[in-house]
Amino acid sequence: MLFKKGMCILAAPTLIWGQAVQIHPGQQPIYCEHPERQPVQGNMPCLTVYNCSGGVRHVCLFERLGRAQVYMACGHVADRHYLVECQYGDHINLLCDLHP
Repeated sequence: MLFKKGMCILAAPTLIWGQAVQIHPGQQPIYCEHPERQPVQGNMPCLTVYNCSGGVRHVCLFERLGRAQVYMACGHVADRHYLVECQYGDHINLLCDLHP
């Protein structure tokens, strides 16, 4: 009996908060469960973060061939596996025109 009472006490805030969350049309849900996904293959941006010659952090974004899983409900892309190397290699010592 105490176990059930404890579980109810722990679950109550979650149940109350779940009723308070409002998703308006056109918004993506905060916690998408990704129930439907589809494998895709094509050009995807390289998401490697590097420091340029000026010491500023950048995301590479070079398009390269890869595979991923796209979740149909929200469009989230996960499990990226690139099939070709990035033209910038290991992303070390890249020059940057914006931050000399």
